[in-house]
Amino acid sequence: GVEISEDGSRLLFTGTGLTSNGDVFMADADGSGIERVLNPLADELANFQIADAETLTWEGADGWEIEGILTYPIGYEAGQAYPLILQVHGGPHGRFSKSFNAGTQIWAARGYAILRTNPRGSSGRTLEFSNANFMDWGGKDFEDIMAGVDHVIDMGVADPDRMAIMGGSYGGFMTFWAVTQTDRFKGAIGHAAISDWYSFYGQTDIPYYLQNSFGGLPWETKEIWEEWSPIEYAENVTTPLLITHGEQDRRVPISQGEQYFRTLKKLGNDVEFLRFPRAGHGISEPLHRIFLDREQAEWFRVHVLQGRPIT
Repeated sequence: GVEISEDGSRLLFTGTGLTSNGDVFMADADGSGIERVLNPLADELANFQIADAETLTWEGADGWEIEGILTYPIGYEAGQAYPLILQVHGGPHGRFSKSFNAGTQIWAARGYAILRTNPRGSSGRTLEFSNANFMDWGGKDFEDIMAGVDHVIDMGVADPDRMAIMGGSYGGFMTFWAVTQTDRFKGAIGHAAISDWYSFYGQTDIPYYLQNSFGGLPWETKEIWEEWSPIEYAENVTTPLLITHGEQDRRVPISQGEQYFRTLKKLGNDVEFLRFPRAGHGISEPLHRIFLDREQAEWFRVHVLQGRPIT
């Protein structure tokens, strides 16, 4: 939020960074002379260890520069490889910004490195970049994401034998998609995820958005809608998958998760489904959130760490 002084000479605004949250700043009207005047959460954050984080860039598909944010585990020691969680944002035109993220800090406290990527299709750069995944949801954006994973492995931070992927909405779709395309992840968690774009068109509250993104109606460009649907490649899945969904989700109806679960279960996969009553596209009730966090942590402990401690 930004407020302007009565004489128009000063700005008052809030801001956040990778390791700080809720700061209040003042600056001249042209944006110069920025000074922090208040950090109301400083005392509270001082009671916790805060994980270090940094922005990274790497070469994605077609030689494009892709960016992301790497959060190091609490107690990180250079030269030691740690279990990695790849987080994929929603949208697909969302983005991970250079801001404080409490959820990421919790994973870091558990000993994980966390990579949050902004592949093509993400907002915050150029219109060309944001539209570069047109009719290609799961193609070059997936390549961008996996190139980031390889970059963090090459840095010596991530252990390639202990990696997980998770995301919600479009990030959930990408999780469903990733486990059909690679077996590199030892565990996966997809929330409010799309498994079949064709059926999704008749269920969601944003059908026109899909029509524009896939170049036509489902029956007009059917091959595109099916080409990028994870359920079409379900037989490839070997990664243990936890599916979570709110029963009242209108954006991504729960049937999308149900049909993927039923298919994978029929194929004999290691898959579980958690339904949250009253919940919509996100999980907001406090007890639901606590339960979800514990279940996610346990899923990765069993499948990514294989029950072993981080060290």
